[in-house]
Amino acid sequence: MLSRASTTNRLGEEQKACEAIQQFLGEDQRTSRRLGSLLANSARNGQSFDALASEIDTDVAAVYERSFEQLLNAQPGGAAPSAPRLELLQSYANERAEAARELSQGLRAQDTEQINRALEHARQAAPATQGKLTGKASPKPAPK
Repeated sequence: MLSRASTTNRLGEEQKACEAIQQFLGEDQRTSRRLGSLLANSARNGQSFDALASEIDTDVAAVYERSFEQLLNAQPGGAAPSAPRLELLQSYANERAEAARELSQGLRAQDTEQINRALEHARQAAPATQGKLTGKASPKPAPK
């Protein structure tokens, strides 16, 4: 039987984890929009590859790295309901950070293949977690 203090502590840990999840989901949306904006505006503004790479490092990769650490610090002990979701989000944040770093390196090297691989890496990180990030189930295929 759990003591009252233990139950209160677990509830507090779960609440902290849920808040971290919600914060991350909002940050992920903002960061994804920021990356899209950086890519779209760079050509229009005549921005150099190196300048774009620096912005991606600062505004995208660093944000996902920070998010990964925040999610890691919010990990509740034991078999908390949010633990699997936090682990999934940690993996997703790590994948997105890696993809952003690959993209910035490709831009600096002006390596089209690396840039394309990095963009594909970023795209693949999202479908692997589709529905699991928001807690919504993926749509079921229509019956035939």
